[in-house]
Formats: sequence, structure tokens, C-alpha cells
Amino acid sequence: MRRFVLSLFLFTGVLAGLMPAADPQLVTHDATERKTAVSVRVTHRLKIVLPGRSESDHVWQIVSNDPRITKQLTALKRTTEGKADSTWEVTLVAQRPGRNILRFIWAKIGDTDVATPEELREVNVRVESLF
Repeated sequence: MRRFVLSLFLFTGVLAGLMPAADPQLVTHDATERKTAVSVRVTHRLKIVLPGRSESDHVWQIVSNDPRITKQLTALKRTTEGKADSTWEVTLVAQRPGRNILRFIWAKIGDTDVATPEELREVNVRVESLF
């Protein structure tokens, strides 16, 4: 049984290594969208783009993510600093089949540990198996 599991593990690793690295699937929220649904396959990347504003004392924060399903690869960061049409981006990779709800809040940076959200965005992610 151990050999079978080891062989399956190695085969899956080799197969994943042979698969071409696809560009991340893009999910873009505009100023009016609050919820989005997306399906990706295991090992595929997902890039989420959120709208920003020129307010430098506010940030998007991830408040809900199951890293067993989608692992965060990059920090959630502003792509263009100080512009009214700035955006925020984060890239994740699908780890295993399942469902995950990513929740983001737009909150003011403050002195307290608790952020008061001014906006909430959700991305419902369904991860499908490769086969």
C-alpha cells in the first residue's frame, strides 16, 4: 500500500510539473460589485483585483480564507499609489478541490486592533480537481 501511495504521489508531482504554468484567472471587482463566483482547477492561480481610492489611511484586508483550499501567494497590495483609480491585487493558488469564500474589507488604519469595515467584498471560489 505504501508503494502505491508513493507512486501516486510521485506521478501526481511529475504530472503537475509537466503542466504549463497558466496565467492566473483574473477576478476584477469594480466599484459596484460586492460578490463574485469563480471556478478554478487545482494548481491554477487566481488573481483578485479590488478597487481602491486615493485615501491613504485605508487598506483592503483579507478577513476570510481557507488556506487548505486557496493559498495566498502574494501580499494584498496597492498597485498604483495615490491615484483615485488605484487598485489592489492579491494572487492565490488552488491547493485542493473544495469551496472557499474569500472576504475582503476596506477599513481605515487605526490605533486599535479591531478594524471597522466600510466596505465588504466576497469571492466564492470553487476549486475543481485536475481530472
